[in-house]
Amino acid sequence: MRMEDARVLIVDDNRDVLASIRRTLKRCGFQLTCLDSPQEAIALLKTEQFDLLLSDIDMPVLNGHEVMSEAQKLQPTMIRVFVTGAGSMDAAVRAINEGEVHRFVRKPFEAQGLRNLLKEALERKAELDVASEASDRARRRRSLYRQLEVEHPGITGFSLDEKSYYVVDTSPMQQLAASLGLECLAPS
Repeated sequence: MRMEDARVLIVDDNRDVLASIRRTLKRCGFQLTCLDSPQEAIALLKTEQFDLLLSDIDMPVLNGHEVMSEAQKLQPTMIRVFVTGAGSMDAAVRAINEGEVHRFVRKPFEAQGLRNLLKEALERKAELDVASEASDRARRRRSLYRQLEVEHPGITGFSLDEKSYYVVDTSPMQQLAASLGLECLAPS
C-alpha cells in the first residue's frame, strides 16, 4: 500500500488536538478524515473503509474503547491506535493486551514519532493484507479441490514413485473428458 493511498480516520473531541494531529500528518500524504464526534466516526465506519483509526480514549458520550470495539467489529482488518493522556495509560495498555488496538501514543505526542508510528502500522497492515489474501486463495483452492474430488473421485490424486517423481493417474481425467464429449490426449 502506498502511504498516499492510506485512509486514516482521526477521532478526538478536543478540536485543538485534532488540528494538531491533522497538521502533523498532513505532510505524510495520508487521506485524512478528522472528526470530533465518536458517534459520527462510528456512523462513517459503517459506510466507508479506512486503513487506520487514530482515536482518543477519554471522550464524552462514547469513550475510545467503545469506538475501538465497534471499529473492530465493523472493519476488523483496520489498524487501530489510541491517543492517550497520562491518566489513561492503564486503559491503553489493557486495550493493547486485549487486542483492541495496535499501539498507543501519549499526549503530548512528538510529531515525528507519531508519523513514524502510523507509517509502521500501515506497513504492517499491508503485510497482513497480503497474508490474508494468500490465505483466502489457499482456502478457495482447497474448497475447489474438495468439490472436484466429490464430483470426480480420484481427479486430484497423485502418488510418488521410487525416485519421488509425481505419478498421476490420468484415467479419472480421461473418463471425465469422455463424459463431456471431449477428446482427451493421453500421454504416449
